[in-house]
Amino acid sequence: MPSDEAAADRVERVRRLRPYSGVRYYQFRGGCVIYDFELESERSSALLNEASIMVNFVSRDDLRERVIEQSDGVITDAP
Repeated sequence: MPSDEAAADRVERVRRLRPYSGVRYYQFRGGCVIYDFELESERSSALLNEASIMVNFVSRDDLRERVIEQSDGVITDAP
């Protein structure tokens, strides 16, 4: 399935269509993310689309750059 996240492979396993039940897997260099959906709604497809729009991935490097920019360069990495 085409991924809606850059640099991540996406796999979706549908357990049931009505009401929708399924698991969405994203795999990327250094990790993975799993969403487990149990949608008791007639709007399941709309809710799945909204979930895809609301949550995005950010790389550690991008996050580090944003924190440095917003903290005037004062940042310490956790061990």
